[in-house]
Amino acid sequence: MFWRSKKHFTIIVVPHSERTVLTVRLHLASVQLLGFLVVALVISLLVFTNAYQQMKAQLVELHELRTINREQKHQIEFLTAQTETLQDNMRRLQELDQQLREMLRLDSQPARSPSGSLPLLPEELAGTAATVAAATPRRVVSLSGQGADQTGTVSREALREAHLAKLGLEQVRAEMELRLQSLETLRAEVARQLAYLAAKPAGWPVRGVITSFYGYRASPYSGTRQFHEGLDIAARYGTPIVATGDGRVVFAGWRSAYGLTVIIDHGFGYSTFYGHNSKNAVTVGTLVRRGQIIGYVGSTGQSTGPHVHYEVWINGKPVNPWAYLREPADLVAAAGSQR
Repeated sequence: MFWRSKKHFTIIVVPHSERTVLTVRLHLASVQLLGFLVVALVISLLVFTNAYQQMKAQLVELHELRTINREQKHQIEFLTAQTETLQDNMRRLQELDQQLREMLRLDSQPARSPSGSLPLLPEELAGTAATVAAATPRRVVSLSGQGADQTGTVSREALREAHLAKLGLEQVRAEMELRLQSLETLRAEVARQLAYLAAKPAGWPVRGVITSFYGYRASPYSGTRQFHEGLDIAARYGTPIVATGDGRVVFAGWRSAYGLTVIIDHGFGYSTFYGHNSKNAVTVGTLVRRGQIIGYVGSTGQSTGPHVHYEVWINGKPVNPWAYLREPADLVAAAGSQR
């Protein structure tokens, strides 16, 4: 054993002053032990320094990962809010779509865009939002992957994908906004058209026989030539008279030669006139629908028998009612069923 070695070293310290010379005698074993301790201390310092540097690097990376994770959390929260907004807009689109299809009595088939391509359906848009929403939790879970390097890589990739998803959602949202505006405009236009069809005079005020047509004729009283501004439709006394379009009663009472009369303003420049009634069933201000009873056939005023004197006016001028009696039945039914 080196502890039993007889070799030794002598260290003599000679001061510059007159002090006593210091002599230190060391065994070889002691020198070897001291050298071993010094080497061990140096190695320990190197290991500690290396560990400290690694820990410092990991702390920097950890801080970076936390920053990335916070940003990703904000991105995911934004995507969640966007998804909820898309779902709300989807419901609005579906409601608008349903309303329009009910108005137009259409099947649930998509219409083609002007370019000829099929527009994105609400179900497909909802599927897109659901796909993004379903993928988002997986990105969150990936942050807890194994290993710092793997976690950092996956987090950055997830953040990039989240950013791309955000851009995709924004594009879909912008498209949906355009579609919503288009549908709102379409619904307003459809409602206006349906209101027009419902108000436009169509059909017979009473079923009967036309005894006098629109235009010039010989007066049944004087025999002179006069212009007849409507149609005389003969029917049994007391037969119900119906409005030929939606509108508002603007006159209901006695009108000289026409006896008991009802006048309806239908809007869009249209108005209708019903004369010689035995009894009126409405008053001024009453809102009526096509087919609603407004009076009963009579022979009041200057009349040769029970009939209805029926006139149609457009923008304050009488027109031939014959064309409105012959309105297509399917158009009349469609307008009446959509109210």
